[in-house]
Amino acid sequence: MEGMPPVRNRFNNMPKKKTLSCRTTKGLIIIMVELNPYNLEPRLEFLNDSNRSMRGFGGLSIGNRRNKLVWLGIAFAASAIYVLDVEIIGINSSVLYRRSLRAKIDIYPEVSKAAKDGLKAMRDAGDKLMVTSWNTAAINNNPFEYWITYKGNPAYDELMVDIEQFIEKPGKKDIPVSEVFTQKMFDQLDSTLQEIGWESVRSYWEEDFQDRNIVSEFLKDPVLGKKRLASMPDRVTNTIRVKGSDDPACRPTVINMFDGDLSTTKKWWKEWQEFMFSNKLKIGGKNGDTLKKFPYEMLQPIKKSKYPDVTTKEEKDSLPLQTLCIAIFDAILVHMMNTVSNPDIWQPLKEKLV
Repeated sequence: MEGMPPVRNRFNNMPKKKTLSCRTTKGLIIIMVELNPYNLEPRLEFLNDSNRSMRGFGGLSIGNRRNKLVWLGIAFAASAIYVLDVEIIGINSSVLYRRSLRAKIDIYPEVSKAAKDGLKAMRDAGDKLMVTSWNTAAINNNPFEYWITYKGNPAYDELMVDIEQFIEKPGKKDIPVSEVFTQKMFDQLDSTLQEIGWESVRSYWEEDFQDRNIVSEFLKDPVLGKKRLASMPDRVTNTIRVKGSDDPACRPTVINMFDGDLSTTKKWWKEWQEFMFSNKLKIGGKNGDTLKKFPYEMLQPIKKSKYPDVTTKEEKDSLPLQTLCIAIFDAILVHMMNTVSNPDIWQPLKEKLV
């Protein structure tokens, strides 16, 4: 896909055979289930050269390792073939064929020959085939979720590279959280949390979060991700549909359509507090009625039964703790963008992308 970063994952050890929906194939197998944008039918694709073992290839190993993701894909594909009228495209010996469960076989000899010649050339050259899957669905409004092709504006590529470097190799930029989300900010937040009737999260701040480094110990902390302490509140408050309005309400953050000024963390913090605690939004209720809620009231408790990494105390304090974590998360993103780029550059880019 044009504009995407190069895929670096490489899988070795091709399987000799695999049964798929009561059909055994040999050699190179690529399985992909996709949604056809024209007829909205799932499609299974595979390449099969039944006359050659192709041991020289590096491919997707689904034999000895029994890769869970591959098995899941196979199971889904087999189910789709059985239940739906699935289109199958493949190369078998000398022809490329297209077959539907309700259609005749069409032959494309020219395409088949080109494909076979290409596979043979790869094998003879000792090249390895890299296989990956890519989820191209976007369920949110994050303008920086995908690396796109932005012709005529080199500033975009420079920005994306600088963001990647900040995350992958932050070096001295991996500063403590308290230097980004300051003590003053925390004091204001904790006071507000208690005013609305929630527990103080000062112990979490003083004993943990304030001393974490912003990249290695917060953004890239796998346990924090498993607990959903930042991702869950982001999911709920990122973009809120407002009843009676064509425009959604967006939390002041880098990763949505918020169009306010994020040129400094000070300006961001003022906007963020007002959004979360000062203005009620009209939202649709389950029964079609209209409710008025502050965004903080839309947060849901995080249950230990569903997310076992969460401690009993964290479960009890999950609402104020989520609020603290999403505030830290948003502050880090604003800091990152203004560190790697100039607000006069990245903010106009963001506006065009969304």
